[in-house]
Amino acid sequence: MRLLVITLEYDAFPFSGNGVYAQSLVRGLEQQDDVVVDVVCGSPEHDEEACDSRALVKIQLPRWCSLDGACSHREFRDEAIKQLDALYGGGHPKPDLVLCVDWHAQPIGAHLRWAMGGLVCDRCRRHMRWRLGGLAMVYLNFRVFSRGRPGGFLACQEFRSVDQAWLTLALSESDAALLRAFKEDADVRVLLPPLRRDLEVRARDRAPEERDFLTCVVRLSEEKEPERFVRLVERLAKRGAFDEGLIPVLVTGRAE
Repeated sequence: MRLLVITLEYDAFPFSGNGVYAQSLVRGLEQQDDVVVDVVCGSPEHDEEACDSRALVKIQLPRWCSLDGACSHREFRDEAIKQLDALYGGGHPKPDLVLCVDWHAQPIGAHLRWAMGGLVCDRCRRHMRWRLGGLAMVYLNFRVFSRGRPGGFLACQEFRSVDQAWLTLALSESDAALLRAFKEDADVRVLLPPLRRDLEVRARDRAPEERDFLTCVVRLSEEKEPERFVRLVERLAKRGAFDEGLIPVLVTGRAE
């Protein structure tokens, strides 16, 4: 089975959890028997050293470190479609399934579905699932960008992603509920992100009684809710949780 993963952020200077999780996802898929994974991704055009990527298609973009409406999603779309059309027109094996990470990838996946055949309808008990040319598109929602901003550009893009996907996968129940609101009969399921293997190994190296730190690694931004960790530390302190040497640690980047 050949899979095509389309993700704006991947292994060229990843700046958020999207890039890290996309790499973990591809590594996991590649470990499955008889599975081949091709990747389409972006990279920063201002940093040549960061552009060394294993991806099948790598697109240098003028704006980096952003995934919202100000990112280079149009350049990503146009150049990805151009290069993929050339690759598949030249005989590169076509995918059996397209995995689109967040709304940036949806226009590319939709183009491939139309380019590779006609409309097919799969009827199931609950609703109608659409496939095009036998090529199904799965929408991998790593983040709901329109949270708290209904009716705008990002909400429109995420509606299209849910509407055109054969299946939508969210990372939490709250995200899934927001995505179902776009389309009542959409097939939206939750796939909890796995603990990365390298972190799992380290976590299991030490017995619980030997652990010294209670750690939170988070970006200081509203959607990450870092104040939850502060409240947790305050409550645990009242219970004497830190009297025996356990140390709370908040790890973050620069922020205003």
